[in-house]
Amino acid sequence: MGWLNPVRAIARLFGYLVIFSVRGVWTGEIRASKSFGVVGAPARIVGLMFALTIPLAFLAYWLVNSAMEARGQKPDFRIEPLIAFFATLLGCPLIALVIGYSFSKPSYPPKPRDSRDGFSCLECGEPYPATAAAPGESIRCVSCGRIFIVSSANN
Repeated sequence: MGWLNPVRAIARLFGYLVIFSVRGVWTGEIRASKSFGVVGAPARIVGLMFALTIPLAFLAYWLVNSAMEARGQKPDFRIEPLIAFFATLLGCPLIALVIGYSFSKPSYPPKPRDSRDGFSCLECGEPYPATAAAPGESIRCVSCGRIFIVSSANN
């Protein structure tokens, strides 16, 4: 029954928000799994939204409570400020997850180069078939004239 404890659940949520926000803002990378992740500016935006979730939730609670007091309603326990608090607490991470999902890209390890693959000029990118030169030989590019050494399949 300990896993249903709401205090532990909120503490765990806060811990995850802190971890994802620091990782997203600091490194610019948030990994969803081994093969999917968000990198760059979208990861920083997601991290910032995770970092601002708790302060925005308290701000929403305070604004709704202040607006109710300004209208002359009792500052007793009211459900509206709590709804604003929990809607923000759940809404910010949900929006961040949607942004992260829409910008996620698969990140597969680089494919080992096959010896049957061709190669290209380092200067202009002119493609050559694998049969044009053996690995380790030098070749002159027909487009730009640069001389380069054909790399081996495992380099």
